[in-house]
Amino acid sequence: MQEGFVSFKQSSSEGSREVIPQYDSSERPYKLYDSMYFDNINGNLIEVDSSAYQTGNVDLTGNTISSISVLPRNSVDVYTYEITSTNQILPSQPTTLNSSYKSMIYRSESDETDKYTVFYMPWGKKTYLHVINTSTDPAQSEHFYLFSDTSVVYSKDLNSTPLTASSYIQDTDSNNNYEIITSNYNTARKVYQISKYVKYDLKNGNLLITNNQNNSIEVYKRNTESKISINVSSSDEERTFGNDESYTSVDFTVRLLNDESGANSVLFVCQGFDSLVAVIGKDYQNNIVLKTVKRFNPNGLDNGEGVDSSTSVNNLNNNAYNDLLGRFLSDSPDDASIQDIFKNLLNQQSSMQNEEELNLDNYVLKTQVVPPVCPACPACPNLELDKDSLCSNCGGNGGSGTLSGNGNSTVSGDAVSKNQEKDLTEDVSDSAINTVDAVGDVASGALGSVGDVASGALGAVGDVASGAVDAVGDVASSVVSAGNKVVKSSSNEEKETANLMNSNTQVLANSESDPYSYYGQVPYKPTNEFLPRTADFSSFGK
Repeated sequence: MQEGFVSFKQSSSEGSREVIPQYDSSERPYKLYDSMYFDNINGNLIEVDSSAYQTGNVDLTGNTISSISVLPRNSVDVYTYEITSTNQILPSQPTTLNSSYKSMIYRSESDETDKYTVFYMPWGKKTYLHVINTSTDPAQSEHFYLFSDTSVVYSKDLNSTPLTASSYIQDTDSNNNYEIITSNYNTARKVYQISKYVKYDLKNGNLLITNNQNNSIEVYKRNTESKISINVSSSDEERTFGNDESYTSVDFTVRLLNDESGANSVLFVCQGFDSLVAVIGKDYQNNIVLKTVKRFNPNGLDNGEGVDSSTSVNNLNNNAYNDLLGRFLSDSPDDASIQDIFKNLLNQQSSMQNEEELNLDNYVLKTQVVPPVCPACPACPNLELDKDSLCSNCGGNGGSGTLSGNGNSTVSGDAVSKNQEKDLTEDVSDSAINTVDAVGDVASGALGSVGDVASGALGAVGDVASGAVDAVGDVASSVVSAGNKVVKSSSNEEKETANLMNSNTQVLANSESDPYSYYGQVPYKPTNEFLPRTADFSSFGK
């Protein structure tokens, strides 16, 4: 194990801005610790490898640099450049800083100094950096930085504080990333669970860590370094902790707290109204890892997709979970029983992810819903046909439900049906080519009520064809323009309506609601004055 520093800029203090001769940038990067640097112009994390420092051999010109590794802000790939001279220049680097919420872990490569792990935690255009020396046992926190989205840089020397992450404990608690009631803290108000034993009070910014060994809840406030211990009990008495506290702006503070029950260290960083909470632990290979990072402000949890103050979806890191199972399977080929268990877990995880995806089979178009059959209307009142008091609705011919005053059907002998029987039969037979059965099924060789639909348009009952309609029903121009083919022999009024549809505008004929033309999607069909012989509702009147 190598202990010490590299010779390049060994005498420069942490947080100073230094020139790296081979690194091309418009500004000098900040020295984080030993061989680690940060370019706040573009968010690059930089490792400079040079010869090991020995008394008196500080390199100020860069002639001992052997390689430079660069981790860009929006990449998981590290670019390592071999350096052979001080005149060698790296490719030009970006000159802008992108917004990001993707946390990363960087492990140093140099064999000339200690091994470091850097937790890279961006928050929009702010960057939180935690430098840990992993050459020691336990690992030690060396320095913490906050590069704001302005020119201000906050830093704190952590003085080689040992991390309390002692062992690997898998945390799959079902309440993680949910708001829950912690009755020993507050019996009426929920708090946000970050991990099994770590919770955050969204109302005031208090951090709660449950300690099973001491049977207590440790409460850490944003605006003070002190803590409050609450005894855990089974009592059902009312608790109101935190109700009288409000969310306030605070100066820059960094605290490393002990999650003894979860075998983790908890990083609690506050500045202004922002709070960052990171749970640091060990993986199954005993490496120091960043288990989870949460960002809070007075509006709630900030996950980069807008502030969410009432999380209702479990956001466990599924990719990391799958990666863990996959690596375990590859590292344990001889234990068949364990392999079977982990394979089942992996399959269940994949199945759960697939179930969470949107399934369009659970939804139907409005046009696919068949309205219920209308019951018979009330019969005409008993009125004397030879006087002036005729029914104002049907003129005494029946028709309010096709029933007479005594409830008998008027269809078979009414004057309208007799006078127009021939015309009615012809109209019905002529339109049968382009009509729909009584329930909406398409007749053989015919089209649905949406008409003669062109390729790439809506189906007969509203089924979506390829390239025609998006998942939520946005109609493409090709669908609307197909309206002029709905009726092969249309009247002038129908042709005018079809032409209006080519402008992607829904037109409702005569300003009426007309569901039979799909609310204007197909040309309006004028009303005609006939009673269908098949519509006998006499049974409803008995």
